[in-house]
Amino acid sequence: MDLGDLFDRLRDIPRRDSEYLEQRLQELRCALDEAIRALWQKCLQRARFRLPLLVLDEAHHLKNAQTRFASLFQDQEASDGAQEVSAGPLNGVFERMLFLTATPFQLGHHELCSVLDRFGAVFWDCEAAAGGGKTDFVDKMKALRRRLDAAQEAAVRLESAWGTLRRDDLACDVEEWWAAVRTAESTESLPPAAGLVVARYRQALEAMRGAEDALHPWVIRHMKARTMVGPSGPVRRREPLPGRA
Repeated sequence: MDLGDLFDRLRDIPRRDSEYLEQRLQELRCALDEAIRALWQKCLQRARFRLPLLVLDEAHHLKNAQTRFASLFQDQEASDGAQEVSAGPLNGVFERMLFLTATPFQLGHHELCSVLDRFGAVFWDCEAAAGGGKTDFVDKMKALRRRLDAAQEAAVRLESAWGTLRRDDLACDVEEWWAAVRTAESTESLPPAAGLVVARYRQALEAMRGAEDALHPWVIRHMKARTMVGPSGPVRRREPLPGRA
C-alpha cells in the first residue's frame, strides 16, 4: 500500500509550542482522519476473511444504494455498461445476514426491496448460501417486486373504487353493510358502485396474500396484538371513531 499521505500528515505534527498550536492541531486532526479513513477502506478491501453471521441494526439506512453505508455491500458489476464498480469491503464476507429495523418503510415497498437487495452481498460459495446461488436470488427479488407492485396497484384500484361510493349505495350503517357485502356470494343485487368495491376488495385481498407469501422467506415481522390489557380486562388497541365522533 501507498502510505505516503499518512506519513506526510504524521510529519506535520507540531514539535514546539506556538501561538497557533491549537489551530494547527485541529487542522492536523482533520487531515489525519481523512488519511486514516482512506487507509482503513484499503485495508478492508484487501483483507481476506470470512465470518458466519452479520447482525445489522437500523437496516433501513441501506434503502439508498448511493449512500456510503450501502456501498459497503456494493456488488462488483458494470455501471451503465461502461465503468466497472469496485466491490464494497463487506461484499462476500458474511455467510448469513440478519437485518433489524423498527422503522417502517413509509414511502413504498421499493425501499424494502432495496434493503433486501443487500442480501446479495453474502458469500455465495458456502453451504449456508446453497441452493440456486446468486442468479436464483436475483430472480426471486425480481419476482418479489412484481408481487408487491401488483399488490400496490390492487390497493390503489380499491381506494379509487371506494371513493365512488355514495350514501345511497349503502343500505344501512357502513360497518354492517361492509360485513354483509364482503362475504356475499354474488354482487349482482348490489348497486354498480358497491359491486365494483367488493370486486376490487377481493382482487386486493388476493394480491396482498400473494405479496405476503413472497415476503415470507425474507421478512419476519412483529405485529402488535389487536387487544391489550386494560384496567377492567382486554380492550381494543384501536377504536375507530368515524365522522363527528
